[in-house]
Amino acid sequence: MLEPCVGFLLFIALLVVTRGRTTPLFLAWLATSPLLSFWARFPWEKSVVTFDRLMIAGLILSFLCEASARRVPGGFRCGLFEITWAVFAVFVILDLSLRGGSQLFAWKTGIDGFVLPLAVFVIARQGVDIKQLGNGSVLALSGLTVFLALVGLVELITHQDFMVYAGGNLYREGMVRVNGPFLADHSYALVSLLIGLWLWYWPRISPVTLSPTLRKIRQAASLLALSASTLPLFRAVWATAFGCMLLPALWSGTTIRRRQLVIASAVVGGILAGGTLVLSETSFFQERVANPDNLYTRLATYQAAWIMFEDNWLTGVGLTRYTDEYNRTYYNEDDYNRKYPTVHGETPRNSPHNTLLAIWAELGLIAGTLYVAAFLLLLVEGYLMSQSSVATVREAGQLLVTIWFAYWIPGLLLASGYYADLNFYFFALSGLLLGRKRDLHEPALEGKVDATPLQAGTQFA
Repeated sequence: MLEPCVGFLLFIALLVVTRGRTTPLFLAWLATSPLLSFWARFPWEKSVVTFDRLMIAGLILSFLCEASARRVPGGFRCGLFEITWAVFAVFVILDLSLRGGSQLFAWKTGIDGFVLPLAVFVIARQGVDIKQLGNGSVLALSGLTVFLALVGLVELITHQDFMVYAGGNLYREGMVRVNGPFLADHSYALVSLLIGLWLWYWPRISPVTLSPTLRKIRQAASLLALSASTLPLFRAVWATAFGCMLLPALWSGTTIRRRQLVIASAVVGGILAGGTLVLSETSFFQERVANPDNLYTRLATYQAAWIMFEDNWLTGVGLTRYTDEYNRTYYNEDDYNRKYPTVHGETPRNSPHNTLLAIWAELGLIAGTLYVAAFLLLLVEGYLMSQSSVATVREAGQLLVTIWFAYWIPGLLLASGYYADLNFYFFALSGLLLGRKRDLHEPALEGKVDATPLQAGTQFA
């Protein structure tokens, strides 16, 4: 096929243009992954060689070469989050080895969704110099947002999926659910949201001053990305985007600024209420928004997931095996409710629709506890950074907390934490933000920043 050849040639071109250096290669990967992940894969179905895996392998090699040459800024430090996640990743690999068998989907989910994001995080935190990203990052990510928004808008208007993955479906529940260049509509919505937030708050965390033209491009691109996140029609993402736009401003703004934001929020709330009233007679509103059966089904689904965890509490049922186990053990056409009681007559779905419940049911108590602990440690690191006396570090901490909530609020209503493409972007942006703590070690800032327990990671070099 011609498509993989073109995709892999473009991958080689990126290596040549960036000369294999970690920071420009990392930025090139962020800006092109949604597009080239579709083109650069082999075999075309059930791919083993993919663009993301090749780029991450290249980044690992580049990072190791620069680390061996002692060109990694500030030396290599390993924080509590990385250690905890690494132990969790070991549990994932053990589960795949013992129960994954030859199931390609299970291995793909485990490696791409949980193991490789750790490498991305470490490289972003330790090997990428945010000062070198500069203006190029604004242009590159702005170009990505234009691409995502255009593809999503065309899909919404034409009802055609132009970048089709095996197992993907543009229609769900009788409606067009935009997925853009991703397999899942959840990934499209949340990746767009994370990129929009990153661009919106970039001037607060960047040491580079943008030109007036670039400021306008950044503002337009961030608004475009946030708008694109609403196209797949996820109510949780709408609410999350609105809250995440306000959180950092409320956190660090002046009293006048906070008052302005409250007034603006009230105006936006009034507009949303008016729009809700207008849409209240449509079938979408009545079936998707106002129908209480959706809530009852979700509650029944959560109850079912918890029962599965209770029945397999130590080791879980195995990664990606939830649906098979549900259908095999609990579903019975003659007596459907013999295991799972209904909620107001609504039966549970055969997937958990909640990242935490999915992890606990599939991997058990120990791995689930490690998973929760790792994300809580990441949140604590963000909060401690937000208390720094260095402005860029403080703002980076506030943005880290913000994107943490942007990732997790929808994750409690969807099993979005399993999606590799979303995890790649979340771990990459989180690592970049934590990399701002390198400022603590710059001579010009010595003595100006209060040390925190998590800032003194394990020093390896």
